[in-house]
Amino acid sequence: MRGSLVKLISIAVFVPTLILLSISGFFLYKNFVQYQKVQESKKYLELTKKLENMLIYLGQERGVSSIYSVSKGKYPNVKKLITQKRILFSNSINDLKQFINKNPEFYKNVNNIISLANNLPVIRKKIDTFKDNYIKTYFFTYYTKLEQEILKSLTQIQAYYPDKIKSIYAIKLPIEKIIAYSGIVRGFGSYYITADTPMSEKEYKNVLLKYYHDSNLLLKSPNIEKFFNNSEFKKIEKDIKTVIFYLQQANMQYYINNTFDGYAIDAYDYFNLFTKRINFFNNSVNKLNNEVNTNLNLIVKNATNNLIINSIIFLLSILILILGMYIVKLIKSHINELSNLLTTLAPITGKNIQIDISSTKGINEAIKVVNDSIKIIQESIKKSEEATKAKSLFLANMSHEIRTPLNGILGFLEILKTTDLTPEQEEYVDTISQSAKNLLQIVNNILDISKIESNKVTIEEIEFKALDEFESTLEIFATPASHKHIQYVTEISPNMPSILKGDILKIKEIITNLINNAIKFTPENGIISVKILLQEIINNKAKIYFEVRDTGIGMSEAQKAKIFEAFTQADASVTRKYGGTGLGLTIVKSYLEMMGSHINVESEINKGSRFYFTINLEVIDSKPRYKQNSFNNTTLAILNTSKETLRKEYAIEYLNYFGVSRIGFNNKNELIELKNSEKIDAIVVFFEESNKEDIFELTDLNIPIITITSFVYKENIDKLNPEASIFDPNYPSKTYQALSTIKNKAPIIQKRKTTIQEKPIYQIKALIAEDNPINRKLLQTKLKSMGIESDIATNGLDAFNKYTMYPEKYDVIFMDIQMPTMDGIEATQEIIEFEKEEGIPHTPIIAVTANVLKGDKERFLGTGMDDYISKPIETNELERVIKNIAKHKYTPNEEIEEQNSIQESKEPIKAINVESNKENKIIVATESSFLTKYLKSILEEDFDIASNLNELNKKIDDNTILIIEENFNEADMNILINTIKEDYPNIKILVIGDTNYENINGIIQDLNPETLNNAIKKIKGNQ
Repeated sequence: MRGSLVKLISIAVFVPTLILLSISGFFLYKNFVQYQKVQESKKYLELTKKLENMLIYLGQERGVSSIYSVSKGKYPNVKKLITQKRILFSNSINDLKQFINKNPEFYKNVNNIISLANNLPVIRKKIDTFKDNYIKTYFFTYYTKLEQEILKSLTQIQAYYPDKIKSIYAIKLPIEKIIAYSGIVRGFGSYYITADTPMSEKEYKNVLLKYYHDSNLLLKSPNIEKFFNNSEFKKIEKDIKTVIFYLQQANMQYYINNTFDGYAIDAYDYFNLFTKRINFFNNSVNKLNNEVNTNLNLIVKNATNNLIINSIIFLLSILILILGMYIVKLIKSHINELSNLLTTLAPITGKNIQIDISSTKGINEAIKVVNDSIKIIQESIKKSEEATKAKSLFLANMSHEIRTPLNGILGFLEILKTTDLTPEQEEYVDTISQSAKNLLQIVNNILDISKIESNKVTIEEIEFKALDEFESTLEIFATPASHKHIQYVTEISPNMPSILKGDILKIKEIITNLINNAIKFTPENGIISVKILLQEIINNKAKIYFEVRDTGIGMSEAQKAKIFEAFTQADASVTRKYGGTGLGLTIVKSYLEMMGSHINVESEINKGSRFYFTINLEVIDSKPRYKQNSFNNTTLAILNTSKETLRKEYAIEYLNYFGVSRIGFNNKNELIELKNSEKIDAIVVFFEESNKEDIFELTDLNIPIITITSFVYKENIDKLNPEASIFDPNYPSKTYQALSTIKNKAPIIQKRKTTIQEKPIYQIKALIAEDNPINRKLLQTKLKSMGIESDIATNGLDAFNKYTMYPEKYDVIFMDIQMPTMDGIEATQEIIEFEKEEGIPHTPIIAVTANVLKGDKERFLGTGMDDYISKPIETNELERVIKNIAKHKYTPNEEIEEQNSIQESKEPIKAINVESNKENKIIVATESSFLTKYLKSILEEDFDIASNLNELNKKIDDNTILIIEENFNEADMNILINTIKEDYPNIKILVIGDTNYENINGIIQDLNPETLNNAIKKIKGNQ
């Protein structure tokens, strides 16, 4: 059986291969013959082109010769013209002869033409003597005969064309005859008009009537009818009929009256008119020639491709034959290997047998072994998946159960800190608090790793403001770095696109993990440098470079190899000394790989480490947040430092970007001398790197001072009282704000009035739905510390009952999720349904839960809850929610207006000041708190703020002067401005930016106080 199986395999391989080889060989031969025919057709078409050129230039020479002969060379410019036409015709004859010399096999097709053409020099000499009658002697006896031979050859050659081209030449050849006939009429008529003699009646009938009036001249047929429907041709034909009429009229007069008064037309005009006719048809021939060339190229291409393809197939057939021989040999070997493998697989099913798949019995045994093995493995996979699900469920429950008591611990520790404690007690409380926070971080890291391992983490594409997100992330570590006296410096590209798109939350988590490690492993007085740099923008993708470098303990090569493994640190001693789970870098590596990047690390023991990577992010708005050279009229005097630091290097780079001019000085006396010759806007002092005595001496010079230093020196800086202070980490926004403060220093105007009536926090009443007594007590205590009274519900049903009894009593409901009887989600839905049925205003419902897995927040908000606070409850998060409630952030606008109107209706009605209503109110639309502060300091009039489109919509009216920042709320400015103008035609709009939009009253590119105030005054003056 073994031999028969190999034999069957050999038949299966070799028989199809030999069949393929035979078929491909046959088609290769057939396509080679076809290719040769196509090449021969190409040469016939080349010969046709040569003959057509002769036909064109023959007609031109014949026509010009008519005028030349009859005028005996005296017609204006005729000698020059006849010379040009003869050269062209001679060249076309030489081209034909050269072609025949290269391709003698075509001589039989043109031998008569060449014989006649050889007599051309003799004919020309006779014509030049002006002795013979040109028309009778040469016009028909030589030129027309040569023309007929060319047309005859063209007709014969058609037989050798491919079918596609034959159909085109069936149209083309009649048109060429039209051209030839038109040439005859042109030359014949030109001769007699130039001679100014009548034609004989015989000549008139045999030539003019035959070649112009004969129906064969136009050769009308369905294929060429389209050429005569052209408006250009019809106009030419109309003009020709007119001159033919004059020609006929003069000759008819002669035939009837035997008197001849001459022709009423000019020979040159007659010649040109028929030349136009010939040119028109020549253009038609050229179009057909292009079609011929297109078809020919396609035919040649197809023939070449077919030949190449069949050659390749034939070669492949030979290769397949060779490969088949190798495969048969290889299969024999693999049959033995597979038999051995299946023999080793058999024990998985509990059998010990020898399998030989070269036999039928062996194949049956192999199938049974494989099927049994698959079932066993599937059962194992199913158990593994169930174990993974159980693990995920366990982690989710563990997270919830651990967070619940941690919420109580951390919350009450925070409250405990507000009581009177001894220093020793404060130390104990801090230790407990830090331990609880460490435990919370461990829980978070374990959950992250679990989600990554379970492939439950996805990359989210979110639009974000680049500088805002990066700078806020770096600012978090200013305090912990200053506690260890670490020089914490950052370099962010100021030309970073203002809006990017990517998973900013994961990017921030990556940066946070790396900086956390750097602070943990860097000793006191060390250095941590963070870089976030724009490298390039290609195809609307920004390549961003991230780097975290420290002067910490460093690592060896062996330690570097394992730091990205879960629950692993450089060595056991590191864990004992510095703590941590060893999960941070594992999360970093996983997130970067999901984003298509990877983490690089360089490190040396006792010298520090450098972690770096790049991420490609989609660019939404490539315009930088801060314009380059925006302070190019500012000059700063920089106190020279005793040492060069990264803090100074990065600060200088920011100043360079903003176009600031810099002058260095060593002490107060040098600066006084500089002040006499230079305009100094401010002094920059690097406090930590400079002599302190020199610094404090500068306060007497009445020049604004900008300090740049670590937060460690805040007390010293407060004593110095500079106009602007930049504490580590310095980044573009801090530098910009400091420069703006110096450049635009002015008194601050009264703060704008609030349009929404805020509710005092102490008047807020809360309902807490929480089943855990510790967490219930904690939240109630936190709210009480803010002056907020609260009621308690132990489950969702209890909360629903208490709320529905007195719905107007509560301003907010804090809702736990997992509660007995009725959970938080069901209670929320019941409350919302109750509000709709009763038609009462909605009371904000805030989810307070230990459920922190991906999608939990979105799920809770999707059920109708208004916000989300995770356990353990952070005080700043709770304060944020309370402030939002006080400002009615969770209440629809119409409800706010209704509440405000109710409150206003309770107030005494005041007299209306008609004059004040006519005053323009100023509204500034901006999201920038810095721009708001700056405008308050420079504008001479009060104004209101709109920080988003909803606020702007509520505040503006027809009597508004609107100052709007370009790209406000990331809106399309053209659409926004046009919409505002449609609703409020009399509104006046000033745009702060670089683009001049339609329907605005002015653009402000320079935030100079005088410019802004004058622009507002100008608008008011024009009203």
